[in-house]
Amino acid sequence: MNTKENYMEDAKGRLIPVESISQIDMMKHEFVIEMVKRAAEKSEELKTFKMALFGDFSSFIELIYERYGQTLGGKKGNVTVYSFDGAYKLSVAVQDRITLGPELQVAEKLIKECVRDWSQGARSELKTLVERVFETDKEGNINIREVLSLRRYEIDDPRWQEAMQAISDAINVVGSRAYMRFHRRTERGDYEPISLDFTKV
Repeated sequence: MNTKENYMEDAKGRLIPVESISQIDMMKHEFVIEMVKRAAEKSEELKTFKMALFGDFSSFIELIYERYGQTLGGKKGNVTVYSFDGAYKLSVAVQDRITLGPELQVAEKLIKECVRDWSQGARSELKTLVERVFETDKEGNINIREVLSLRRYEIDDPRWQEAMQAISDAINVVGSRAYMRFHRRTERGDYEPISLDFTKV
């Protein structure tokens, strides 16, 4: 008698009789499921561990504030704490997640106008820089860090200054992510990281 237990669904959603599936395919199937299950369990453990560490960090920072009769408001982060002997350090950083609004298109137009007019002069080296900054990746995204780096250049042209203002106006902070990093001092006296990739959990 054919029942659902006698079939397995393949990657295309088709029901395949178990008896027609090769032994090696069954071995791979069972092996992958077991490995992924173990990895998922460890991922959950790591997530719980991360939450506990950040909870302890928050309590520690609040305790420091209380010792000075203060209360902590706003974000906790951008702190580095060392052990008394300097053998270990703990760093916590809060990084804003930024998107760029439609003002960026105005900035790009103004900047390219400037570069076109300057192309015969001493500033022609900016052309390559600007072209690189406004290139998009495969997903159509612009490298935000590269765009923001343009604001380091102090140029008197009013169009350039207006473009830099447009870039500033385009910045939208849509959230933040906290990073916790651990280091231990080596015999050479520098610090090596203790690897824990919390950024994905």
